[in-house]
Amino acid sequence: MIKKYAILALFFSLSLKNNLAQNVIIRGNEPSYAGDVFSFKYNVDLITNLEKELAQCKVSENGDFKVNFQVNEIVQASVIVGAFKGLIFLEPNKDYEIVLPPKRVKTEADKINPFFREDEFFIGVKNQTKKELNYLIADYNLRYNIYMDQNYIRILKLGYNSNVEKQIGIFDSIYADIKNPYFIKYKEYKHAALRNLAYVRSNEGMQTKFFGNKSVEYQNIAYMNLFNNIFSNFLALYSKTEKGKEIPVDILDKKSLATLKMTVKDWEILHSDSLVELVILKGLYDGLLARTYPQEVVKVLLDSMLVHSNVEESKLIAKNILNSSNFLLPEFPAPDFRLLDVNKREVNLESLGKRFIYLTFCNLKSYTCQQELEMLKIFHEKYAEYFDIITVSVDENFEETIEYFKSHKYDWKLLSNRAYSKILSDYQIKAYPTYYLISPNKILKLSPAPSPGNDFEQKFGVIWQAYKNEQQREEYRTND
Repeated sequence: MIKKYAILALFFSLSLKNNLAQNVIIRGNEPSYAGDVFSFKYNVDLITNLEKELAQCKVSENGDFKVNFQVNEIVQASVIVGAFKGLIFLEPNKDYEIVLPPKRVKTEADKINPFFREDEFFIGVKNQTKKELNYLIADYNLRYNIYMDQNYIRILKLGYNSNVEKQIGIFDSIYADIKNPYFIKYKEYKHAALRNLAYVRSNEGMQTKFFGNKSVEYQNIAYMNLFNNIFSNFLALYSKTEKGKEIPVDILDKKSLATLKMTVKDWEILHSDSLVELVILKGLYDGLLARTYPQEVVKVLLDSMLVHSNVEESKLIAKNILNSSNFLLPEFPAPDFRLLDVNKREVNLESLGKRFIYLTFCNLKSYTCQQELEMLKIFHEKYAEYFDIITVSVDENFEETIEYFKSHKYDWKLLSNRAYSKILSDYQIKAYPTYYLISPNKILKLSPAPSPGNDFEQKFGVIWQAYKNEQQREEYRTND
């Protein structure tokens, strides 16, 4: 009976959550983008900044585009348009007629530059009012940025005497009649960041005043920017205090989320489970990136968060950290993909069978890639018994890449990233060529792997021998 009620309760909560989602429409016209596909995305959480697609649409020949999807809360979305990246705040049950700048295409240098980032801009909304959220934030940011440009050095030097409270009062009076809860919080935490710059300059003071007894605003950009700043490396820093000295024991020895939460709660300003868990998640994520904590230990604590937390947002962030490309470390699962081969057949990791995979990312505009393809050809002939080579092409024209492979007699599997461009972020591709070694059970063994011209052969030999030894031990245990 209890189990039945639990299932009913879960069904009701999921139904309620789905019912809260409301439709959003984005439409517009800009002929210079005719034929382009717009993909609207948002950051699922503001700790990992993991992106998820909301929807996509194709721009018609005359420049019209329209897309609709559902959201259940205010989110900041983005869309890549040529060499630009547009940002827009989306509220449930709203219709946005947006205005885009004329298209500026990426240059060939931009396309092969792994460090290229699109120029960001706030998307104009044609049918907005002066009380619409995008107008409010754009208007506020303009005033705020002008003030900061003129006064930043003075604020740093004078602190209390810089009189930032007077300026905050001016900002508040300008927007005194605005009732939008998101904007009110946004403005509050931008002002908090200003106070921190001017005179608080103490993480403890900021934690107490602006986070301790306040609700957690998971999707508010200003709140989370300040949170990420104030609670940066919190677990590592707090572990050096008397109250936090048990943190390394909780994490490294006990591997216990429950005892870690108890230790963190001794920091008396953290009054809610949601805030305690957010602080822990931020600390674990920072510790993972800084290699302060072993990834396998962090994984145990995150798995525990998924099972035991009563806060849905905490579970979501824990899951995102586990799935984050920052877990692209040896002995972690290789990110899966769905790519098309030269015959336009879909290929994923599972379809590649139980073989070692030397995964390569290649751009033929890179001279280094062209050179190392010749070395891969030698490897393919020499080591076909031991591993498969898979090349992912990022070239604009996949047909030309196919012809290049044919003319040079490169006869291993070639895939196009065009149908699943997320693979480049999943594998953190920053330069071409880049290599990974994936085991038969789809675990990253070398991440990244050496190029064929370096010491790949030696490192693979060690891994291959260990793999064969384990197979023999497993066979012995099975037959015993």
